[in-house]
Amino acid sequence: MIAKKKLILENGREFIGTGFGADISVVFETVCCTMMAGYQEVISDPAYYNKIMILTYPVIGSNGLADEDYESKSLMAGGLVVRQYIDAPSHYRFTKTLSDGMEEYAIPGISGIDTREVTRLLNSAENPLAVITDINASNQEIESRFKSYKKADLTAKVSCKKPWYSRTSNYRINIVAVDCGITNSMVKSLNNRGCNVIVVPYNTTAGEVLALRPDGIYISNGPENIEGLNPVVNLIEEIKGKIPIFGTGQGCLALATACGANIYRMKKGHHGGNHPVRRLSDLKIETGTQSHNLTIDEKSIPGTGLTVTYKNLCDGTIEGVESEQMMIYAVLFFPQIAADAAEESYHIDRFIHKVERFKEGGRPNA
Repeated sequence: MIAKKKLILENGREFIGTGFGADISVVFETVCCTMMAGYQEVISDPAYYNKIMILTYPVIGSNGLADEDYESKSLMAGGLVVRQYIDAPSHYRFTKTLSDGMEEYAIPGISGIDTREVTRLLNSAENPLAVITDINASNQEIESRFKSYKKADLTAKVSCKKPWYSRTSNYRINIVAVDCGITNSMVKSLNNRGCNVIVVPYNTTAGEVLALRPDGIYISNGPENIEGLNPVVNLIEEIKGKIPIFGTGQGCLALATACGANIYRMKKGHHGGNHPVRRLSDLKIETGTQSHNLTIDEKSIPGTGLTVTYKNLCDGTIEGVESEQMMIYAVLFFPQIAADAAEESYHIDRFIHKVERFKEGGRPNA
């Protein structure tokens, strides 16, 4: 364990705790995550790249890290804030402690923090910056860190640099996945449904994508960076209506933008599990995991050709859109239909059905 550290929020509030993970100082945007399990999947999800994660579940670290549970090739979070950290994992599959993994990927952590109070403070702000640093850091050092923060092109940071392939033995269709921060579980979900997947960088052109002869396109989730998604938006504008396209999370926002809808930042973002959404076609309620601070402006939907399919039950914001004419289907959330993440979503099945209909020569139906 590392010595005492402190967490300083942008509004000046300071919290003292015990350090773990990498012994470094960082300044990043903060995100509160309400997941009660799966902290490894959360902090290795590219959607949380360079975010200081406030985990509301009180005990973190007891499962350690398992090599097969990463959602990407490394841990992605910028920092971790927890109530109680356990450095003696009891899970039979663990291969290293959470602290060792965080040290390997230069991620600092701080425990002994009242995460309930921090969450209440952050709920009244739009993902403010925070600093994790040594307890002896001066006010001048902390102020300098806040001033030095620059928002990077996060999509470019997490996207692959060259295409890569994930093949399946029960091959039926070809899917090109545009990598804005794709997760391993999504690739597995497609493979398990008979899809050979070609994952391409986010700035791949429409011509390059179509040259791969895909039966369908998947636009992945990732860290929210609308400006950095301009190449993806350009890609969608050129191929929409030509081939079925499915988007989740950030991919949903890119699809909406390409169709002419506006995006805005919510006062309170959606992060974690058990978020209720309503399917407007039959008013059925689903729960899912979410990781977004941006959503689609409903007033901008008319004239785009899109139909709103889902809304959040807590604040009424849009959670899904589609267009049969343009063969577009997208949701901002990730339903937890089954315990196995690779089999989690009937939305993927619906996309595959649309792709199969398209491949047979007809347009997908609802």
